[in-house]
Amino acid sequence: MNKKTPSKAAGERDVIIVGGGIAGAALAYGLAGKGCKATVLDAPTRTNMASRTNVGLIWCQSKFLHLPEYARWGFMSSRLFPELVRELEEISGLHVPVNFTGGLIPVLDGEDFQKRADYIVKLREALGEYRGTVIERAELEKKLPKIAFGPEVCGAAWCEDDGVIDPLALLRAYRAALPRLGAEYVQTLVLDVAPHRDGYRVSTRDGDYFCRRLVLAAGLANRRFARFAAPDLPVYPDKGQVLLVERLPMVMPIPVLGVTQTFGGTVIIGFKHERVGHDAVVAPASVATEGRWAMRVWPELAKKTADPGLVRPAGHARGQDGHLQPPARSSASQPDQYPQRRDHGRRAQPSAARFHSGRRPARNRARHDAQTLRLRLLKGVFMHTATTATVRITVDGQVQDVPEGISVAAAVLGHAHIGHTSTHPVDHSPRAPYCLMGVCFECLMEIDGEANVQSCLVPVREGMVVNRQTPPVEDK
Repeated sequence: MNKKTPSKAAGERDVIIVGGGIAGAALAYGLAGKGCKATVLDAPTRTNMASRTNVGLIWCQSKFLHLPEYARWGFMSSRLFPELVRELEEISGLHVPVNFTGGLIPVLDGEDFQKRADYIVKLREALGEYRGTVIERAELEKKLPKIAFGPEVCGAAWCEDDGVIDPLALLRAYRAALPRLGAEYVQTLVLDVAPHRDGYRVSTRDGDYFCRRLVLAAGLANRRFARFAAPDLPVYPDKGQVLLVERLPMVMPIPVLGVTQTFGGTVIIGFKHERVGHDAVVAPASVATEGRWAMRVWPELAKKTADPGLVRPAGHARGQDGHLQPPARSSASQPDQYPQRRDHGRRAQPSAARFHSGRRPARNRARHDAQTLRLRLLKGVFMHTATTATVRITVDGQVQDVPEGISVAAAVLGHAHIGHTSTHPVDHSPRAPYCLMGVCFECLMEIDGEANVQSCLVPVREGMVVNRQTPPVEDK
Protein backbone atom coordinates (compact mmCIF):
# COMPACT_ATOMS: atom_id res chain seq x y z
CA MET A 1 0.00 0.00 0.00
CA ASN A 2 1.36 3.38 -0.97
CA LYS A 3 1.30 5.77 1.95
CA LYS A 4 3.56 8.49 0.64
CA THR A 5 3.05 12.04 1.74
CA PRO A 6 2.39 14.62 -0.97
CA SER A 7 4.46 17.70 -1.40
CA LYS A 8 3.02 21.16 -1.21
CA ALA A 9 2.93 21.32 -4.97
CA ALA A 10 1.88 17.85 -5.97
CA GLY A 11 1.67 17.34 -9.74
CA GLU A 12 -1.60 17.09 -11.63
CA ARG A 13 -3.38 13.73 -11.71
CA ASP A 14 -5.80 12.54 -14.31
CA VAL A 15 -8.35 11.27 -11.76
CA ILE A 16 -8.53 11.75 -8.00
CA ILE A 17 -10.94 9.76 -5.85
CA VAL A 18 -11.71 11.23 -2.43
CA GLY A 19 -12.54 8.38 -0.05
CA GLY A 20 -10.89 4.97 0.18
CA GLY A 21 -13.65 2.70 1.41
CA ILE A 22 -15.06 -0.08 -0.74
CA ALA A 23 -16.73 2.35 -3.13
CA GLY A 24 -13.62 4.46 -3.69
CA ALA A 25 -11.24 1.49 -3.84
CA ALA A 26 -13.51 -0.35 -6.29
CA LEU A 27 -13.67 2.69 -8.55
CA ALA A 28 -9.89 2.98 -8.57
CA TYR A 29 -9.59 -0.74 -9.29
CA GLY A 30 -12.01 -0.54 -12.21
CA LEU A 31 -10.31 2.52 -13.69
CA ALA A 32 -6.90 0.88 -13.41
CA GLY A 33 -8.22 -2.12 -15.31
CA LYS A 34 -9.19 0.26 -18.12
CA GLY A 35 -5.75 1.83 -18.23
CA CYS A 36 -6.65 4.94 -16.19
CA LYS A 37 -4.42 5.37 -13.13
CA ALA A 38 -6.38 6.97 -10.33
CA THR A 39 -5.14 8.48 -7.09
CA VAL A 40 -7.14 7.63 -3.96
CA LEU A 41 -6.98 10.05 -1.03
CA ASP A 42 -8.19 8.71 2.31
CA ALA A 43 -7.89 9.81 5.92
CA PRO A 44 -5.22 7.99 8.00
CA THR A 45 -7.62 7.28 10.85
CA ARG A 46 -10.21 4.70 11.81
CA THR A 47 -12.32 5.48 8.79
CA ASN A 48 -14.31 3.38 6.34
CA MET A 49 -17.04 3.01 8.89
CA ALA A 50 -19.67 1.86 6.44
CA SER A 51 -17.28 -0.51 4.68
CA ARG A 52 -16.21 -1.98 7.99
CA THR A 53 -19.57 -2.34 9.75
CA ASN A 54 -21.95 -3.76 7.17
CA VAL A 55 -22.98 -7.39 6.94
CA GLY A 56 -21.63 -7.79 3.43
CA LEU A 57 -24.85 -8.91 1.74
CA ILE A 58 -24.87 -8.86 -2.04
CA TRP A 59 -28.61 -8.50 -2.23
CA CYS A 60 -30.92 -8.28 -5.22
CA GLN A 61 -34.41 -9.24 -4.11
CA SER A 62 -35.06 -6.07 -2.15
CA LYS A 63 -34.44 -3.62 -5.00
CA PHE A 64 -37.01 -0.91 -5.55
CA LEU A 65 -39.70 -1.28 -8.18
CA HIS A 66 -39.68 2.46 -8.89
CA LEU A 67 -35.98 2.26 -9.79
CA PRO A 68 -35.85 -0.54 -12.38
CA GLU A 69 -32.50 0.60 -13.83
CA TYR A 70 -30.94 0.53 -10.37
CA ALA A 71 -32.36 -2.96 -9.87
CA ARG A 72 -30.91 -4.12 -13.21
CA TRP A 73 -27.50 -2.77 -12.21
CA GLY A 74 -27.76 -4.67 -8.95
CA PHE A 75 -28.50 -7.98 -10.67
CA MET A 76 -25.76 -7.42 -13.23
CA SER A 77 -23.29 -6.57 -10.48
CA SER A 78 -24.19 -9.66 -8.48
CA ARG A 79 -23.62 -11.96 -11.44
CA LEU A 80 -20.22 -10.40 -12.08
CA PHE A 81 -19.04 -10.74 -8.48
CA PRO A 82 -17.64 -14.31 -8.68
CA GLU A 83 -15.39 -13.38 -11.59
CA LEU A 84 -14.33 -10.18 -9.80
CA VAL A 85 -13.40 -12.06 -6.63
CA ARG A 86 -11.31 -14.62 -8.54
CA GLU A 87 -9.47 -11.82 -10.33
CA LEU A 88 -9.00 -9.78 -7.16
CA GLU A 89 -7.60 -12.75 -5.23
CA GLU A 90 -5.13 -13.45 -8.02
CA ILE A 91 -3.87 -9.86 -8.17
CA SER A 92 -3.84 -9.12 -4.43
CA GLY A 93 -2.72 -12.54 -3.23
CA LEU A 94 -5.40 -12.39 -0.52
CA HIS A 95 -8.38 -14.64 0.09
CA VAL A 96 -11.83 -13.02 -0.03
CA PRO A 97 -14.55 -15.19 1.58
CA VAL A 98 -17.68 -15.07 -0.56
CA ASN A 99 -20.78 -17.22 -0.84
CA PHE A 100 -23.13 -17.21 -3.81
CA THR A 101 -25.63 -19.85 -2.79
CA GLY A 102 -28.63 -17.52 -3.01
CA GLY A 103 -30.42 -15.57 -0.28
CA LEU A 104 -33.52 -15.91 1.89
CA ILE A 105 -36.05 -13.62 3.58
CA PRO A 106 -38.13 -15.58 6.14
CA VAL A 107 -41.88 -14.93 6.35
CA LEU A 108 -43.97 -15.56 9.46
CA ASP A 109 -47.54 -15.65 8.21
CA GLY A 110 -49.62 -16.25 5.12
CA GLU A 111 -50.32 -12.58 4.50
CA ASP A 112 -46.61 -11.73 4.38
CA PHE A 113 -46.01 -14.78 2.19
CA GLN A 114 -48.54 -13.54 -0.35
CA LYS A 115 -47.12 -10.00 -0.28
CA ARG A 116 -43.67 -11.40 -1.06
CA ALA A 117 -45.08 -13.47 -3.90
CA ASP A 118 -46.87 -10.44 -5.37
CA TYR A 119 -43.74 -8.32 -5.09
CA ILE A 120 -41.68 -10.92 -6.95
CA VAL A 121 -44.27 -10.98 -9.75
CA LYS A 122 -44.01 -7.19 -10.08
CA LEU A 123 -40.20 -7.34 -10.06
CA ARG A 124 -40.21 -9.93 -12.80
CA GLU A 125 -42.59 -7.81 -14.87
CA ALA A 126 -40.50 -4.66 -14.36
CA LEU A 127 -37.14 -6.30 -15.04
CA GLY A 128 -38.13 -8.90 -17.63
CA GLU A 129 -36.17 -11.51 -15.67
CA TYR A 130 -36.00 -12.51 -12.04
CA ARG A 131 -34.35 -15.68 -10.71
CA GLY A 132 -36.36 -15.97 -7.54
CA THR A 133 -39.62 -17.13 -6.01
CA VAL A 134 -41.31 -17.85 -2.68
CA ILE A 135 -40.75 -21.25 -1.13
CA GLU A 136 -42.76 -23.21 1.42
CA ARG A 137 -41.41 -24.14 4.85
CA ALA A 138 -40.48 -27.67 3.77
CA GLU A 139 -38.18 -26.38 1.04
CA LEU A 140 -36.75 -23.77 3.41
CA GLU A 141 -35.82 -26.52 5.87
CA LYS A 142 -34.08 -28.43 3.07
CA LYS A 143 -31.96 -25.38 2.26
CA LEU A 144 -31.02 -24.81 5.92
CA PRO A 145 -31.37 -28.21 7.62
CA LYS A 146 -29.27 -27.28 10.67
CA ILE A 147 -31.61 -24.48 11.78
CA ALA A 148 -34.72 -25.31 13.81
CA PHE A 149 -37.13 -22.65 12.60
CA GLY A 150 -39.86 -21.32 14.86
CA PRO A 151 -43.45 -22.57 14.47
CA GLU A 152 -44.57 -19.27 12.91
CA VAL A 153 -42.19 -19.54 9.94
CA CYS A 154 -44.27 -20.60 6.95
CA GLY A 155 -41.68 -20.11 4.22
CA ALA A 156 -39.32 -17.57 2.68
CA ALA A 157 -38.60 -15.41 -0.33
CA TRP A 158 -35.73 -16.90 -2.33
CA CYS A 159 -33.41 -15.35 -4.91
CA GLU A 160 -30.61 -17.20 -6.72
CA ASP A 161 -28.62 -14.02 -7.37
CA ASP A 162 -28.16 -13.10 -3.71
CA GLY A 163 -24.98 -13.77 -1.77
CA VAL A 164 -22.69 -12.59 0.99
CA ILE A 165 -19.07 -11.45 1.09
CA ASP A 166 -16.63 -10.51 3.83
CA PRO A 167 -16.49 -6.69 3.45
CA LEU A 168 -13.28 -6.33 5.43
CA ALA A 169 -11.50 -8.91 3.31
CA LEU A 170 -12.86 -7.28 0.16
CA LEU A 171 -11.60 -3.85 1.21
CA ARG A 172 -8.20 -5.25 2.15
CA ALA A 173 -7.88 -7.06 -1.19
CA TYR A 174 -8.84 -3.94 -3.15
CA ARG A 175 -6.21 -1.90 -1.36
CA ALA A 176 -3.54 -4.56 -1.85
CA ALA A 177 -4.33 -4.77 -5.56
CA LEU A 178 -4.28 -1.04 -6.31
CA PRO A 179 -0.50 -0.43 -6.28
CA ARG A 180 0.03 -3.58 -8.33
CA LEU A 181 -2.19 -2.08 -11.03
CA GLY A 182 -0.40 1.26 -10.96
CA ALA A 183 -3.02 3.09 -8.90
CA GLU A 184 -1.92 5.40 -6.10
CA TYR A 185 -3.33 5.16 -2.57
CA VAL A 186 -2.39 8.05 -0.27
CA GLN A 187 -3.35 8.36 3.37
CA THR A 188 -4.01 12.03 4.01
CA LEU A 189 -6.86 14.04 5.47
CA VAL A 190 -8.86 15.82 2.77
CA LEU A 191 -9.90 19.29 3.90
CA ASP A 192 -11.67 20.74 0.87
CA VAL A 193 -12.18 20.46 -2.88
CA ALA A 194 -12.81 23.29 -5.33
CA PRO A 195 -12.77 23.98 -9.09
CA HIS A 196 -9.37 25.05 -10.37
CA ARG A 197 -8.69 26.14 -13.97
CA ASP A 198 -9.82 23.24 -16.15
CA GLY A 199 -10.04 20.81 -13.28
CA TYR A 200 -10.07 20.68 -9.50
CA ARG A 201 -7.88 21.36 -6.47
CA VAL A 202 -8.03 18.93 -3.57
CA SER A 203 -6.66 20.48 -0.40
CA THR A 204 -5.27 18.03 2.14
CA ARG A 205 -3.45 18.35 5.42
CA ASP A 206 -0.22 17.54 3.60
CA GLY A 207 -0.62 19.81 0.60
CA ASP A 208 -2.68 20.36 -2.54
CA TYR A 209 -3.47 17.91 -5.31
CA PHE A 210 -4.68 18.91 -8.77
CA CYS A 211 -6.66 16.82 -11.21
CA ARG A 212 -8.68 17.02 -14.37
CA ARG A 213 -11.41 14.69 -13.14
CA LEU A 214 -12.68 14.27 -9.60
CA VAL A 215 -14.73 11.49 -7.97
CA LEU A 216 -16.27 12.03 -4.53
CA ALA A 217 -16.64 8.70 -2.70
CA ALA A 218 -16.45 10.14 0.81
CA GLY A 219 -19.87 9.15 2.11
CA LEU A 220 -21.49 11.88 4.15
CA ALA A 221 -18.56 14.21 3.49
CA ASN A 222 -19.78 14.45 -0.11
CA ARG A 223 -22.39 16.97 0.99
CA ARG A 224 -19.64 19.37 2.11
CA PHE A 225 -17.19 18.62 -0.69
CA ALA A 226 -19.81 19.02 -3.43
CA ARG A 227 -21.16 22.39 -2.28
CA PHE A 228 -19.67 24.18 -5.28
CA ALA A 229 -21.70 22.01 -7.67
CA ALA A 230 -24.69 20.82 -5.61
CA PRO A 231 -25.25 23.04 -2.55
CA ASP A 232 -28.35 21.08 -1.52
CA LEU A 233 -27.11 17.54 -2.14
CA PRO A 234 -29.82 15.27 -0.63
CA VAL A 235 -27.54 13.07 1.46
CA TYR A 236 -28.05 12.43 5.13
CA PRO A 237 -26.80 9.97 7.78
CA ASP A 238 -28.78 6.76 8.07
CA LYS A 239 -27.99 5.19 11.46
CA GLY A 240 -28.19 1.45 11.73
CA GLN A 241 -27.78 -0.75 14.78
CA VAL A 242 -27.35 -4.47 14.93
CA LEU A 243 -27.31 -7.11 17.65
CA LEU A 244 -24.26 -9.33 17.78
CA VAL A 245 -24.61 -12.88 19.03
CA GLU A 246 -21.69 -14.92 20.28
CA ARG A 247 -19.92 -17.15 17.77
CA LEU A 248 -21.85 -20.31 16.87
CA PRO A 249 -21.03 -23.39 14.78
CA MET A 250 -21.59 -22.72 11.09
CA VAL A 251 -25.22 -23.61 10.38
CA MET A 252 -26.16 -20.93 7.84
CA PRO A 253 -24.45 -21.50 4.46
CA ILE A 254 -27.14 -19.35 2.84
CA PRO A 255 -27.48 -15.71 4.01
CA VAL A 256 -30.77 -14.76 5.64
CA LEU A 257 -31.83 -11.13 5.64
CA GLY A 258 -32.14 -9.79 9.18
CA VAL A 259 -30.34 -12.67 10.90
CA THR A 260 -27.11 -13.50 9.06
CA GLN A 261 -24.18 -15.64 10.19
CA THR A 262 -20.78 -14.28 9.24
CA PHE A 263 -17.89 -16.37 7.93
CA GLY A 264 -16.45 -16.36 11.45
CA GLY A 265 -19.62 -17.78 13.00
CA THR A 266 -20.97 -14.58 14.59
CA VAL A 267 -24.68 -13.97 14.07
CA ILE A 268 -25.66 -10.40 13.17
CA ILE A 269 -29.29 -9.41 13.75
CA GLY A 270 -30.98 -6.28 12.57
CA PHE A 271 -31.98 -4.19 9.62
CA LYS A 272 -33.17 -1.03 11.34
CA HIS A 273 -32.61 2.44 9.86
CA GLU A 274 -33.02 5.64 11.85
CA ARG A 275 -33.03 9.27 10.82
CA VAL A 276 -31.33 10.65 13.93
CA GLY A 277 -28.55 12.75 12.43
CA HIS A 278 -25.03 11.99 13.63
CA ASP A 279 -26.15 10.34 16.86
CA ALA A 280 -23.84 7.32 17.27
CA VAL A 281 -24.90 6.38 20.81
CA VAL A 282 -25.83 2.72 21.22
CA ALA A 283 -29.55 2.41 22.02
CA PRO A 284 -30.42 -1.26 22.71
CA ALA A 285 -34.15 -0.55 22.99
CA SER A 286 -34.28 0.58 19.36
CA VAL A 287 -33.24 -2.87 18.10
CA ALA A 288 -35.29 -4.93 20.56
CA THR A 289 -37.95 -5.46 17.87
CA GLU A 290 -35.39 -6.98 15.52
CA GLY A 291 -34.17 -9.24 18.32
CA ARG A 292 -37.65 -10.54 19.07
CA TRP A 293 -38.33 -11.09 15.35
CA ALA A 294 -35.07 -13.06 15.03
CA MET A 295 -36.07 -15.34 17.89
CA ARG A 296 -39.42 -16.03 16.23
CA VAL A 297 -37.48 -17.11 13.16
CA TRP A 298 -34.72 -18.98 15.03
CA PRO A 299 -35.76 -19.70 18.64
CA GLU A 300 -32.32 -21.13 19.51
CA LEU A 301 -31.02 -17.54 19.60
CA ALA A 302 -32.93 -16.96 22.85
CA LYS A 303 -30.37 -19.16 24.59
CA LYS A 304 -27.43 -17.10 23.33
CA THR A 305 -25.84 -13.97 24.66
CA ALA A 306 -26.30 -10.88 22.56
CA ASP A 307 -24.29 -7.71 22.57
CA PRO A 308 -26.02 -4.69 20.99
CA GLY A 309 -22.69 -3.09 20.45
CA LEU A 310 -22.17 -2.21 16.84
CA VAL A 311 -23.52 1.10 15.57
CA ARG A 312 -23.44 2.17 11.96
CA PRO A 313 -23.87 5.94 11.88
CA ALA A 314 -23.23 6.18 8.14
CA GLY A 315 -24.75 3.32 6.21
CA HIS A 316 -26.71 3.89 3.05
CA ALA A 317 -27.06 7.47 1.92
CA ARG A 318 -30.69 8.16 1.14
CA GLY A 319 -32.16 11.08 -0.69
CA GLN A 320 -34.51 13.33 1.19
CA ASP A 321 -37.34 12.06 -0.99
CA GLY A 322 -36.80 8.59 0.46
CA HIS A 323 -35.35 7.13 -2.71
CA LEU A 324 -32.13 5.22 -2.50
CA GLN A 325 -29.12 7.10 -3.81
CA PRO A 326 -25.97 5.36 -5.01
CA PRO A 327 -24.55 3.66 -1.91
CA ALA A 328 -21.92 5.70 -0.10
CA ARG A 329 -19.76 3.05 1.50
CA SER A 330 -16.47 4.83 1.65
CA SER A 331 -14.84 6.81 4.38
CA ALA A 332 -15.70 10.36 5.21
CA SER A 333 -12.25 11.87 4.82
CA GLN A 334 -12.93 15.01 6.80
CA PRO A 335 -12.44 16.32 10.34
CA ASP A 336 -16.10 16.28 11.29
CA GLN A 337 -16.72 12.60 10.52
CA TYR A 338 -16.77 11.71 14.19
CA PRO A 339 -19.56 13.56 15.97
CA GLN A 340 -19.55 14.63 19.56
CA ARG A 341 -20.92 11.87 21.73
CA ARG A 342 -23.60 12.34 24.36
CA ASP A 343 -21.49 10.49 26.86
CA HIS A 344 -18.78 13.19 26.69
CA GLY A 345 -16.14 10.99 25.20
CA ARG A 346 -16.82 7.80 27.10
CA ARG A 347 -17.72 4.84 24.95
CA ALA A 348 -21.28 3.75 25.46
CA GLN A 349 -20.69 0.26 26.76
CA PRO A 350 -23.41 -2.16 25.70
CA SER A 351 -24.85 -4.66 28.08
CA ALA A 352 -24.59 -8.36 27.43
CA ALA A 353 -28.30 -8.76 28.07
CA ARG A 354 -30.33 -11.32 26.28
CA PHE A 355 -32.30 -9.39 23.75
CA HIS A 356 -35.64 -11.08 24.45
CA SER A 357 -35.83 -8.83 27.49
CA GLY A 358 -36.95 -5.37 26.61
CA ARG A 359 -35.16 -3.92 29.64
CA ARG A 360 -31.51 -3.55 30.55
CA PRO A 361 -30.56 -5.89 33.42
CA ALA A 362 -29.02 -4.74 36.63
CA ARG A 363 -25.62 -3.12 36.20
CA ASN A 364 -23.78 -5.83 38.11
CA ARG A 365 -25.49 -8.61 36.15
CA ALA A 366 -24.61 -6.98 32.84
CA ARG A 367 -20.99 -6.56 33.88
CA HIS A 368 -20.83 -10.17 35.05
CA ASP A 369 -22.35 -11.50 31.83
CA ALA A 370 -19.95 -9.46 29.70
CA GLN A 371 -16.95 -10.62 31.70
CA THR A 372 -18.11 -14.24 31.56
CA LEU A 373 -18.52 -14.12 27.79
CA ARG A 374 -15.12 -12.51 27.30
CA LEU A 375 -13.46 -14.99 29.66
CA ARG A 376 -15.02 -17.89 27.83
CA LEU A 377 -13.70 -16.61 24.52
CA LEU A 378 -10.24 -15.94 25.92
CA LYS A 379 -10.05 -19.44 27.38
CA GLY A 380 -10.92 -20.85 24.00
CA VAL A 381 -8.12 -18.87 22.41
CA PHE A 382 -5.35 -19.69 24.86
CA MET A 383 -6.22 -23.23 25.89
CA HIS A 384 -6.41 -24.31 22.27
CA THR A 385 -2.89 -23.14 21.61
CA ALA A 386 -1.18 -24.17 24.81
CA THR A 387 0.90 -26.95 23.28
CA THR A 388 1.60 -25.57 19.81
CA ALA A 389 4.91 -24.45 18.31
CA THR A 390 5.95 -20.81 18.44
CA VAL A 391 6.65 -18.07 15.92
CA ARG A 392 8.63 -14.87 16.41
CA ILE A 393 6.88 -11.54 15.86
CA THR A 394 7.74 -7.93 16.66
CA VAL A 395 5.23 -5.94 18.72
CA ASP A 396 5.93 -2.22 19.13
CA GLY A 397 9.59 -2.87 18.46
CA GLN A 398 9.86 -5.74 20.94
CA VAL A 399 10.55 -9.27 19.71
CA GLN A 400 8.07 -11.82 21.08
CA ASP A 401 7.82 -15.59 20.79
CA VAL A 402 4.12 -16.51 20.66
CA PRO A 403 2.18 -19.75 20.00
CA GLU A 404 1.75 -20.58 16.36
CA GLY A 405 -1.81 -20.30 15.04
CA ILE A 406 -3.24 -17.81 17.53
CA SER A 407 -4.56 -14.42 16.49
CA VAL A 408 -2.54 -11.23 16.76
CA ALA A 409 -5.01 -9.96 19.38
CA ALA A 410 -4.50 -13.10 21.47
CA ALA A 411 -0.74 -12.67 21.18
CA VAL A 412 -0.98 -9.07 22.31
CA LEU A 413 -3.21 -9.90 25.27
CA GLY A 414 -1.55 -13.11 26.41
CA HIS A 415 2.09 -12.54 25.61
CA ALA A 416 3.08 -9.04 24.57
CA HIS A 417 1.06 -7.33 27.31
CA ILE A 418 1.29 -3.90 25.69
CA GLY A 419 -1.82 -2.68 27.49
CA HIS A 420 -3.86 -1.38 24.57
CA THR A 421 -3.92 -1.93 20.83
CA SER A 422 -5.03 1.47 19.56
CA THR A 423 -6.25 4.91 20.51
CA HIS A 424 -9.85 5.93 19.86
CA PRO A 425 -10.03 8.52 17.04
CA VAL A 426 -12.68 10.60 18.86
CA ASP A 427 -11.62 10.92 22.48
CA HIS A 428 -8.14 9.32 22.12
CA SER A 429 -8.83 6.91 24.96
CA PRO A 430 -6.88 3.63 24.94
CA ARG A 431 -8.71 0.70 23.32
CA ALA A 432 -8.12 -3.02 23.76
CA PRO A 433 -9.64 -6.18 22.24
CA TYR A 434 -13.11 -6.85 23.62
CA CYS A 435 -15.17 -9.42 21.69
CA LEU A 436 -12.30 -11.32 19.98
CA MET A 437 -14.61 -12.45 17.20
CA GLY A 438 -14.48 -9.63 14.68
CA VAL A 439 -17.45 -7.47 15.64
CA CYS A 440 -16.38 -4.80 18.14
CA PHE A 441 -13.49 -3.18 16.17
CA GLU A 442 -11.59 -2.42 19.39
CA CYS A 443 -8.57 -4.44 18.28
CA LEU A 444 -7.47 -2.37 15.26
CA MET A 445 -3.69 -2.42 14.83
CA GLU A 446 -1.07 -1.81 12.18
CA ILE A 447 0.12 -5.18 10.87
CA ASP A 448 3.04 -5.38 8.43
CA GLY A 449 2.56 -1.73 7.50
CA GLU A 450 -1.20 -1.91 6.93
CA ALA A 451 -3.28 0.20 9.29
CA ASN A 452 -6.77 -0.46 10.67
CA VAL A 453 -6.49 -4.26 10.60
CA GLN A 454 -8.70 -6.25 12.97
CA SER A 455 -6.00 -8.08 14.90
CA CYS A 456 -8.39 -10.72 16.27
CA LEU A 457 -8.98 -12.05 12.73
CA VAL A 458 -5.34 -12.28 11.65
CA PRO A 459 -3.22 -15.28 12.72
CA VAL A 460 0.36 -14.63 13.72
CA ARG A 461 3.14 -15.66 11.34
CA GLU A 462 6.90 -15.72 11.47
CA GLY A 463 8.48 -12.29 11.09
CA MET A 464 5.23 -10.33 11.44
CA VAL A 465 5.60 -6.70 12.55
CA VAL A 466 2.75 -5.38 14.72
CA ASN A 467 2.41 -1.82 15.97
CA ARG A 468 -0.03 -0.14 18.29
CA GLN A 469 -2.18 2.35 16.38
CA THR A 470 -2.53 5.95 17.45
CA PRO A 471 -4.43 8.22 15.04
CA PRO A 472 -3.43 11.87 14.64
CA VAL A 473 -5.45 14.57 16.34
CA GLU A 474 -7.91 15.92 13.78
CA ASP A 475 -8.72 19.57 13.29
CA LYS A 476 -12.06 20.78 14.57
